[in-house]
Amino acid sequence: MEDGLCPVLLVDDDPFVIAGVKLLIDWKENGFLPPESASSGQEALEKLKSLRPGVVICDIVMPDLSGIDLLKQAEDEFPCTVFIMLSAHEEFDLAQKSMRYRALEYLVKSNLEQETLEAVLKKAKLERENRRKLRHIEEADEYPEPAPRRNGLRERVQRFLSYGAELPPEDKAALAKEGMLNNYGFALIPLDFAVLPEYPEITPEERRILLDWEIELTRRLGTSFFSHILLFPYSMGAEDGVIGEAETLLLFAWGMTRENWESGTEKFREQLMKTSLQITRLGADVLASPFYAEPSSESPADDLFFMAEKYRAKGKHSGALQRAQQYILDNIQKQIMVQDIAEYAHISTGYLSTLFKKEYKRGLVDFINHVKIDRACVLLRANKYLIKEISYMLGFESAFYFSRVFHRHTGMTPSEYQAKHAPRTKA
Repeated sequence: MEDGLCPVLLVDDDPFVIAGVKLLIDWKENGFLPPESASSGQEALEKLKSLRPGVVICDIVMPDLSGIDLLKQAEDEFPCTVFIMLSAHEEFDLAQKSMRYRALEYLVKSNLEQETLEAVLKKAKLERENRRKLRHIEEADEYPEPAPRRNGLRERVQRFLSYGAELPPEDKAALAKEGMLNNYGFALIPLDFAVLPEYPEITPEERRILLDWEIELTRRLGTSFFSHILLFPYSMGAEDGVIGEAETLLLFAWGMTRENWESGTEKFREQLMKTSLQITRLGADVLASPFYAEPSSESPADDLFFMAEKYRAKGKHSGALQRAQQYILDNIQKQIMVQDIAEYAHISTGYLSTLFKKEYKRGLVDFINHVKIDRACVLLRANKYLIKEISYMLGFESAFYFSRVFHRHTGMTPSEYQAKHAPRTKA
């Protein structure tokens, strides 16, 4: 690879599209080699093997092998290659479908501009690096023993988390022999497929693929943070699938210090959420137990139960809502875009809007304006700024629009509010 530049493959059966994309940006300046090209899906498969591109920019509709079929075939053999799909307006549904197979982004051909392509390629470089790092995590198995023994340990750990002190003697002896009854901790990892924008259309097979990916991500990251782990699906028997067998993983880790567990779970949570968001877009959360330095007379199932109940009580999506609110508060002085909030909260824009309406009985934009107007009231009461200055300070596009929004929320104009509430000057 020339001076660390990333190879790119352009795939489209229209030579004018290929030429246009090639000329759109300065590739070397953006960290890429001048692109190679392929005019069909079959030709692209051959060039994938010889070129090993870091990024593929691929048309969705082609006569011999569609972009989505190419994406599917490349997924196993070239897992670090990042696909960016090209589509026409009328191919929106196909473009959305491509996202299920780990395409990073789709671009509409007629709207493709230099800034857009450069921004997406920047994301693609980061995504490729994250996938490469993930591939290089040591592929140590959960436990270095034959599969039947590991499966037996999983079953014993599941019973241990259910029975605790009442664990059958043979289970207790087996786990004690492996050092698993002290210096251990466990983490509940709920997976919420409903955060995916295409959730209603996801097939059982697609759901299984996503779950398999999530298990593999969790296993690999777990082995990089903890000395010994077991990972398995775990059922809490909850209603409505909030905590359900196919949507919850349980990681059991042992052979470590309290500091290892407490610092490791924080880093593990942060990395898993980030990597999960990038690869499966689920943004998996991690609910960690206390650290158990020695055998407890209490059942660890109590902690597991309360962890699940706390998750249910605060709502499956409260974490995303809290992050969204925090972003709004931190950026109150800017013109806030819904897409930016959604990216910060690790959730799709449509689903975030739905959650806000359900939780707060108002739309997301209305909530943003409500927060801004509350802040405007404080500034108006201080009587230190002109109305147009407050409008600018809170990111409104104009003083006129600010006044309209203010009147809609308070029933009076900013001038009327200021006259009514600002401190009076002594004569």
